[in-house]
Amino acid sequence: MVINQYEDLVHGLIHDGKTSGSLVTLPNEFIFDFKLRDLKTFYDKYLDQARWLAFYERHAECPMPRITKAQRHKIYDKESYEREMILNDLKFSTHIMMSKYDEPVESRRFVATNDSCLSFAQVTVRPENYHWVFVSRSTEANKMLPADLYTVGTIIEKWINWFIIYKPEHFEPGRGIRILFILNNPHYYK
Repeated sequence: MVINQYEDLVHGLIHDGKTSGSLVTLPNEFIFDFKLRDLKTFYDKYLDQARWLAFYERHAECPMPRITKAQRHKIYDKESYEREMILNDLKFSTHIMMSKYDEPVESRRFVATNDSCLSFAQVTVRPENYHWVFVSRSTEANKMLPADLYTVGTIIEKWINWFIIYKPEHFEPGRGIRILFILNNPHYYK
């Protein structure tokens, strides 16, 4: 699931990417689209794979530069402040919107923006799923993207756990999760 879609992006960059000096880019944005039937599937299929991907070492035959496990841990840890800002903004937005409007939760969307590469996050609680949209304005696919995919999973996990406690009457154990992650300017450096 996560690994397959990530490898599709890597394949596209390696074989279809446009080269300008040492920079290789895709001509368009790339959209990850994950549809998970429930929270258990999110943990088993998305979060486990994203965690693995965030800390793995790519095989030597890949033309992308090698990133070690230690470097990947450092990259992920460096993003902790942005992760917490987005998560806190989503919680704050949820709290304000839920307090301000006397409407069903399904009629609201909760948004966070940031000036980092992961610049937009939105969740809509629908009867059938938690519908998430993330936008990255620029992503270095080899170096940052694995950490970004794990960051997305961490934000979702923490927000849902918080939301279950904050508004338990809106918790549906069978509610799915849909994640759209839009990458503007996916690239890597040779």
